[in-house]
Amino acid sequence: MDVAFQLSLLDDIDSREVAGLLPISRYLEEDAPTLHKVVIGTIQANLAGLVRDPNNRDDINSMSLAGLSPLHIVVIKGDMEALRILLNAGANLLLQHGADINLLTNTGWSILLHAAGYSEPAAIRHLVVHVGMDSECADGEGDTPLFNAICHYRHENVIELISLGANVRHVNKNRDTMLHYLAWFPDIELIR
Repeated sequence: MDVAFQLSLLDDIDSREVAGLLPISRYLEEDAPTLHKVVIGTIQANLAGLVRDPNNRDDINSMSLAGLSPLHIVVIKGDMEALRILLNAGANLLLQHGADINLLTNTGWSILLHAAGYSEPAAIRHLVVHVGMDSECADGEGDTPLFNAICHYRHENVIELISLGANVRHVNKNRDTMLHYLAWFPDIELIR
């Protein structure tokens, strides 16, 4: 599966099929781990119970065909309830059970890069302050969560990232800065 196709799966993450499933659920292999199916919503189960179940053999860091771990999926969906279950229940439930918070997708994105574009400021704050993610974690092109928040017109996330110490002078591998991104993805609220 090529990178452009994988990213197209995430472009309209809020759109739902008639069955009420996220578009990425169509691309899970039939034998995908139960944990992936639960966080995407293709099957109903108690997420906290499943993660704590000693008989559950799902690898918490396993990747879907689109290269996403269960935590990536929850952050992309912007599902604050599931994020709270995964990160707050039992003081960072996934981390306690071995999840790698810095795990990158096969397209080189971290959980915080996804959160900057798809989640609420509270999720970003929790990931940086309580989980310890680096607000400057960059993808392979050197784009930071701040750049991704600008690309997705998430001015509230831009403000949150800056308040958490994001470098507004960061330069990516193409020598682009936050100002370049603001010019390409103009957001009146941010420009003010």
